[in-house]
Amino acid sequence: MHKQSKGRLGLLWLGLAACFASLPAHAQPGRPLHLVVITAPGGAADQTARLIGDQLGKVLDRPVLVENKPGAGGNIASQYVARAEPNGDTLLLTSNNHTINTALYRQPGYSTGDFVPVVQLARGPSVTVVPPDSKYKTIKQLIEDARSSPVSFGSIGVGSGAHIVAECLKATTGAQFEHIPYKGGAPAVADVVGGHVPVVFTTLASAGVYVHSGKLRGLSVSSEKRSETVPDVPTLEESGYGACTYATWLGIVGPKGMPADVVDRLNQAIARIVHMDKVKETILTLGYEPVGDTPDQFGEMLSADMEKTSKLIRQAGITAD
Repeated sequence: MHKQSKGRLGLLWLGLAACFASLPAHAQPGRPLHLVVITAPGGAADQTARLIGDQLGKVLDRPVLVENKPGAGGNIASQYVARAEPNGDTLLLTSNNHTINTALYRQPGYSTGDFVPVVQLARGPSVTVVPPDSKYKTIKQLIEDARSSPVSFGSIGVGSGAHIVAECLKATTGAQFEHIPYKGGAPAVADVVGGHVPVVFTTLASAGVYVHSGKLRGLSVSSEKRSETVPDVPTLEESGYGACTYATWLGIVGPKGMPADVVDRLNQAIARIVHMDKVKETILTLGYEPVGDTPDQFGEMLSADMEKTSKLIRQAGITAD
């Protein structure tokens, strides 16, 4: 190689090095992005995080590390991210717990004001299920029976979206529901399939396959419209209990103070990923529908969700402490 060519090549490398050095920390290639999940591995939130993280790493050309920090209904993960440096390197994949826990716990260790909304990933219903030989063919039959004598129900945990729906029905109809909380959807669904509990309020991610196979009967879904996953199951609105319509959601937030340009860049990248065919199909199989909205739209949804859940929790007298 000629000395002149070597000189030009050296200048080119020096120029590139200078460009990378001038980038802010959050934009440096190769710097890991930590996506913290409020649940243990295996559930819908975890599966979604790994799906999004895999694609996001390719788009941003940087490693995306999914970290599960379950416990205290999501409070442990939320506290961790709330205290992280707001540079875009640490994000939280959360769900309804994000807004529910501030009303459910006396000291959750964070407030929703400690975070900035990035993007809502997906939205879907809770589902009410019973064994196929149950005497309850509709949600109305279940509620009418529970108004005359107590009926035990299982849920995926105290303060979960599914639990909120059941408590709303109890408060608005006079149904005498007695709560049996489980540590997740899998054990709750296993017990209703086995006939150990008469009815369970849970997620479609945990119960949808059993409804499809006929091992469970769906009485209602809590979303605004029927779910593509179980289109034959009516909504609460159709059944006359629209006041208890309440969707389950998955979304990503970051620590308060993240620069607006970082939030926008992440939002645009993740929103595109959510609507990729492979990602969309997986989200649908988990019982959700992809969203991919703007930070402002997600923030408005969070405010409305917190207002509704806080009111329901106060009315029902639910507490986790």
